[in-house]
Amino acid sequence: MTTSNAMQIEIDGATIHVERTGRGEPKLVFVHGMCGGAWVWNDQVSRLRAQHECVAYDRRGHTRSSAGGSDHSSARHAGDLVELVAELELDRPVLVGSSSGAVIALEAMFRSPGLARGAVLSEPPLFCFDSQVWPRLEARFDADVVPAVERDGMPAATEAFLGVVAPGLWEQLDEQRRQRYRDNAELLFASLSASPSHLTAAELARITVPTRVVAGRHSMALRDVARAVADTMPNAEYVEFADANHATYVQAPAEFAATVESFAASVR
Repeated sequence: MTTSNAMQIEIDGATIHVERTGRGEPKLVFVHGMCGGAWVWNDQVSRLRAQHECVAYDRRGHTRSSAGGSDHSSARHAGDLVELVAELELDRPVLVGSSSGAVIALEAMFRSPGLARGAVLSEPPLFCFDSQVWPRLEARFDADVVPAVERDGMPAATEAFLGVVAPGLWEQLDEQRRQRYRDNAELLFASLSASPSHLTAAELARITVPTRVVAGRHSMALRDVARAVADTMPNAEYVEFADANHATYVQAPAEFAATVESFAASVR
């Protein structure tokens, strides 16, 4: 039998919405990506909560969490993750992150080496590994996202953004989840203009906990970055899903959950 509990905790001026459910070790902490919330992990949590206690949260400024200031950098969010794990007294959980959430998990593990026993990370956008990726993405944003906002207003930004980084994802979402993304649209440009992650290859090489880096074979640009991240970390492996692009946990949900489960078993 599983239990479910929603709560709010205070972290450095922000009120963070947290959801805990399930039971079993190791505990899993889910970190969402751009304009998301704890809710993006609902399907994964439903698949994994019989074996693991699952913790998902809305990052500061997203959905049910207050912003607590104007800092939207990955370093700020990484600090929140470190504090959340401490506040909830989670004993070296496995971190599960997607996109910018994967970068946040990496920064948190670098900052606090004993934080986690391992991590499953999907396509962290660490552009330092490929200097051509960000210019290509930026050109697509200028061509697709900016005109959408000018034409239909800020709520249109997230649909256009997801169309660039994860083609087909918007069509898979029900209207409730689409609206939640729209509600977080103001954070899109704020996050993109925030200070990027400054993690270097040398710093990644100092993160020694077991890590599984996941990518989608049809990802526009970030598959190669994910592979480079895995190759750089001393105790990391690379896993690629054949029928997914950037949103691996949505586009290959059973494979993603199985990957998390097998990884968690290996570090139990």
